[in-house]
Amino acid sequence: MWEQWRALVIPNMGLIEIGMTFVLVIGFCVHQYFKMDRELKRDRAEREAREAAEKESVARSGHAVGEHELDET
Repeated sequence: MWEQWRALVIPNMGLIEIGMTFVLVIGFCVHQYFKMDRELKRDRAEREAREAAEKESVARSGHAVGEHELDET
């Protein structure tokens, strides 16, 4: 049994190492892709909420930004 294992594994050790490295690298890349996708979606939603709140604030004030004396403080 040991001889059969040795006959299969030892000549193919380089391929096994390449395969293991490939799986680790691709797994890390997929993880980073989904992590960044999630971060970008969250940042985009925060930016849109901030811009909507800013537009609502300007609309509620009844005047353009910079036209009121209190805007300068």
